[in-house]
Amino acid sequence: DVYVPYLNEEYLPTSCRDDGAKNSRHVSGCDALHGGRCDKKCAAYFASLAEKERGGPEERHLNGERRLAHVAATRAKEKLVFLSVD
Repeated sequence: DVYVPYLNEEYLPTSCRDDGAKNSRHVSGCDALHGGRCDKKCAAYFASLAEKERGGPEERHLNGERRLAHVAATRAKEKLVFLSVD
């Protein structure tokens, strides 16, 4: 059985927030992934990607929420229960 609690608007799925995480992304092989300093100019790399290729923050957030819902639904063998709070 899979239970998905708090299926309420702006709780689950959550609202998109800009937490500055875009600057914490690093490309494969960057020293920052292992506690060092960024040596691959990762922020510039991610900033240069076309907006249509990676989507805006809201689109990426919604895609993540969709993936979580998909995982919950596909993991349920016999029963999938969505719970909400009034």
